[in-house]
Amino acid sequence: MSHVGTSVITARIAFLATLAGVLLLTVSPGWLLQMSGIAITLGHDKLNHAAAFAALVAIGYFAWPGHRAKLTVLLVLTAAAIEGLQGLQIIGRNRDAWDWAAGCVGMACGLQIANWTSNFAGFLRYDKRTSL
Repeated sequence: MSHVGTSVITARIAFLATLAGVLLLTVSPGWLLQMSGIAITLGHDKLNHAAAFAALVAIGYFAWPGHRAKLTVLLVLTAAAIEGLQGLQIIGRNRDAWDWAAGCVGMACGLQIANWTSNFAGFLRYDKRTSL
């Protein structure tokens, strides 16, 4: 298996693990998180959403390089679904369209960071065919 194939598989595993963690933290009832002592936060709700979706889209950028637009649309819909689910009575959390907007802003930032990282990593690659 090539190095590129291994990197993509690793990125896909990391993406799925991150997605599972984000879904667990965002869709679990508030009382359950408090009772379990899980308090993963950056101190501001909107910043939490932005950071979660920035991480997801940045990892996804490398996991599915040929499907970045589809992945981004899927994550926008995932962010909207999370907000819809948070409003259910059994979840007991607040539905907030601004959380969805924060997730979308986070995705834009994550895409840019991933693009910069990709460009920088490409610059550092050693191409044996063109070397002296």
